[in-house]
Amino acid sequence: MFIWNKKKNVVKIKEEVETIYISSDEEVIEEVEDPLGEWGWSKEVTKAIANWRKPQTLHVPAWIVQQVIYDKTSICLESLDNGRNYLCSVMTPADRGMFVRYIGDGWYCYLEDLKPRIGDKLKFIVPNPPDYLMVKLIRNEDRR
Repeated sequence: MFIWNKKKNVVKIKEEVETIYISSDEEVIEEVEDPLGEWGWSKEVTKAIANWRKPQTLHVPAWIVQQVIYDKTSICLESLDNGRNYLCSVMTPADRGMFVRYIGDGWYCYLEDLKPRIGDKLKFIVPNPPDYLMVKLIRNEDRR
């Protein structure tokens, strides 16, 4: 069972939580792993992500790469909002570190379909086995 914690911006799956600091995004991401082997993280929609006309890749947290998608070249993104599946490439940039990965292609289609806006939240869950990535868009309540 997943519990979305809006104040901490994480999916809570178990009590023991390790805080990871990602310097490239300057955001705090909390590792959430349960006995069933599922992982999750959340990300606030920034100006770059909200600009779906000039899409940006999705940075995958290093601990997710290390534990579940290290050897993948593609992954299916399942939208919990519209029920669509998007086949995404998993890109490994040269000289950026062994646990740096970005998601492209299908991610761009997802952004175009759902058109997230600045202040919205994206909740990600990678089940075990890590055959796909689930995403839920939480709309900002202050939208006009």
